[in-house]
Amino acid sequence: MAVSNLNEFTLVKNQIIKEALREIEACSADRESTSNDLVIASTKLNMMTKSWIDYKGVLIDLTKTELLSLMDLIDKKRSQAYFKEAELIKKVSISSTIEEVNNIILN
Repeated sequence: MAVSNLNEFTLVKNQIIKEALREIEACSADRESTSNDLVIASTKLNMMTKSWIDYKGVLIDLTKTELLSLMDLIDKKRSQAYFKEAELIKKVSISSTIEEVNNIILN
């Protein structure tokens, strides 16, 4: 007979929720989360995890390494976009005619 890890999962889930509530300052270190806080946050967490299912109904399950790699990729792309935008702003700001600005934007 298989043994369920439901109690272990619930404990981890509640720890995640409590830490998240502290993170957003909904609870302080002095004040424990109420059972109502946990129910509301648990419902929200369930809704979020359901949104992590792809269009085929397959759970998007990433390892910590994959998630960190994805976060790193997003950070690099964000930096590239900011840099590109800064270059465009600089070029536009030193342009002297509307034609120069149009050329910058179109190219």
